[in-house]
Amino acid sequence: MEKEKSEEYKIFVEKRLKEYKDFKKELKELKKYSFDTICNQGAFTKKMAYDLKSIVPCANTSSSSPFLSVDEMAAVLSYSIPGFAYTRIINPTNYLLELQMAMLEGYKIEDDTEALLFSSGMSAIFMAVFSLVENGDNIISSNRVYGGTFQLFDVQLKKMGVEVRFVENPENLEEWKNKIDEKTKLFYVESPSNPGLFIADIKNLADLAHLNNIPLIVDSTLASPVLNRPLEHGADIVIHSISKVLGASGNVIGGCLISKNNIITKSKEIGLKENFAEWVRKFPYRDIGPAFSPESAAGIINDMRTLKSRVKTHSASALAIAEFLEKHPKITKVNYPGLKNFSSFNEAQKYLKIVDDNINAYGFLLSFEVKGNMDDVKKVCENLKIGHMATDLGKSCTVFTWPAGTTHFQLGEEARIKAGISNNLIRYSVGLEDTKDLIKDLDQALSLI
Repeated sequence: MEKEKSEEYKIFVEKRLKEYKDFKKELKELKKYSFDTICNQGAFTKKMAYDLKSIVPCANTSSSSPFLSVDEMAAVLSYSIPGFAYTRIINPTNYLLELQMAMLEGYKIEDDTEALLFSSGMSAIFMAVFSLVENGDNIISSNRVYGGTFQLFDVQLKKMGVEVRFVENPENLEEWKNKIDEKTKLFYVESPSNPGLFIADIKNLADLAHLNNIPLIVDSTLASPVLNRPLEHGADIVIHSISKVLGASGNVIGGCLISKNNIITKSKEIGLKENFAEWVRKFPYRDIGPAFSPESAAGIINDMRTLKSRVKTHSASALAIAEFLEKHPKITKVNYPGLKNFSSFNEAQKYLKIVDDNINAYGFLLSFEVKGNMDDVKKVCENLKIGHMATDLGKSCTVFTWPAGTTHFQLGEEARIKAGISNNLIRYSVGLEDTKDLIKDLDQALSLI
């Protein structure tokens, strides 16, 4: 009986693997559509919609999928065949968004791409790095990173015996090169950075990383796949906080990791090299459990339908506001990649372009330094009438904050100064309100100091 059952099991597995192979072929065809079409349709085919009687299905269940046979359940849970084993590992709604993110970040590149959702952007960063390092290793990171990322690297990774070597001048490739040794396991960069808007030369950084057999991880949250797709320029892994412009409602918190297949790495794990995102799912993700909510995934899928048009509107408005602030007598400095005197302007011209349109655009975020003291900064923030003073960004409504005392407080003053974050800096995330109203509002708040 065991032999007969084993044969049936093999036949079942072969059949399911063929079905999965056919599905992957279908996805390759979907990837040929334009960016806007993928944003609206993703991997959710017409047949799926008809079968499920839903435009955006929400599989809000812990178990993901019931099974018809013991063989099927055993095959899925042992990873012998793809399937929905358990929502902590994979969920049907989450998987639709993962496929969509993989197609968007892998848009018009030959490499196969895979994606994995997380409960937050921070958990996506942690799991990407954690999966590539061991006790005694080191990583090299730009110092122009979000405060939570700095804390993760500078405090939590140290507890794991992993050294983080921060590059104080991340535009200088020699500084990256000089920090590499045999224990270096990855490069990490945020581009554009929050809140200084530093733009990395991704191709040159990737080339240097690959010469030393290490991968490049890029947090591309502020660009979104509309403006930049780092895998196209040689990066191995991309991180997004999908709580930001991808999910413009501000109702969802989540993160995403997207990797190309066959990444460059010193790891001897064959599965990790061949399909990093899927390897993370099957092993550390399964064991640690930073799972994403299916309800949130359904919300993001809906938000993504307007992604490109929103990013274009955000970008046009932010550029106009940055140009206004640059000339304002109460402002000493404006950070925005679209300004010609901005330090990363040349890199922005190279990397930040509206997908399919091939026109430069620079995103929703800018930051500026107020002339005066701390009381003046507080007065400006507290007298802005449009938008919200909050630590979020990338929403449809304008959001602003004081990084030195909030999002980047953990860095400490010395590290903040090295990262270009002064005590007088205000971070301003431009929403979809009328640009003229936002400029008038900024002007009236600045007139009070």
